[in-house]
Amino acid sequence: MGEEANDDKKPTTKFELERETELRFEVEASQSVQLELLTGMAEIFGTELTRNKKFTFDAGAKITSRLADVFNQRCEVNRRASVSGCVINTCGWVKGSGYQALVHAASAFEVDVVVVLDQERLYNELKRDLPHFVRTVLLPKSGGVVERSKDFRRECRDERIREYFYGFRGCFYPHAFNVKFSDVKIYKVGAPTIPDSCLPLGMSQEDNQLKLVPVTPGRDMVHHLLSVSTAEGTEENLSETSVAGFIVVTSVDLEHQVFTVLSPAPRPLPKNFLLIMDIRFMDLK
Repeated sequence: MGEEANDDKKPTTKFELERETELRFEVEASQSVQLELLTGMAEIFGTELTRNKKFTFDAGAKITSRLADVFNQRCEVNRRASVSGCVINTCGWVKGSGYQALVHAASAFEVDVVVVLDQERLYNELKRDLPHFVRTVLLPKSGGVVERSKDFRRECRDERIREYFYGFRGCFYPHAFNVKFSDVKIYKVGAPTIPDSCLPLGMSQEDNQLKLVPVTPGRDMVHHLLSVSTAEGTEENLSETSVAGFIVVTSVDLEHQVFTVLSPAPRPLPKNFLLIMDIRFMDLK
């Protein structure tokens, strides 16, 4: 049994759900919803809800209860996880390079089941391109699913980045400090696309796309998100090394050869190898 209410001053609505059923709701603009599990067991996105605790969902939330798609990297280091396997959740980019990424992921993880949701063309392409022992299943999407626009996805991404620095509802206080150009080495992943005939002997376009390219600090870095690599030196593959965290460049001072960053932790940076992304974040709120 669950309870839904906008706030304490407004009437609450109680729902008594049968086993293996779901509750869906959409939060309108400038509204919020509180959800409380009174009895029984329930989950949201694969996480079990705690009884007698109120969960608040702000405007824009669309809550399609579903099993979480968990990408579980512990399969490589945890025996129990390795035996149970993992579920890999992929994004909705299914054409061109996005499709190639799906096929590559299926190959790299040696998946045995691929579930395609409501995209018959993608289903047929994967059936054609994946090995015969991979079981590909086509499932219809739930009638309550709401398709997200590019603008909505962009807003959601910006909000997640904001939460990384400021925490949920602004409970964290990020740090701003200067970083000298000489104290860090900045790279980007991928060189510009060139004709195959111009590539070095034995190199493919895929190799070119994964190539590390040094970046000279400049004003064009402003608002870019950078990942702080845990690599100790360039002999390690920076694109495959774990990251210690993320920072965003808020300004660049060419005269003094420094740039200002927003960081979840105080100075100094834990490592001096940075990877710049195409993703930008403007701290407007």
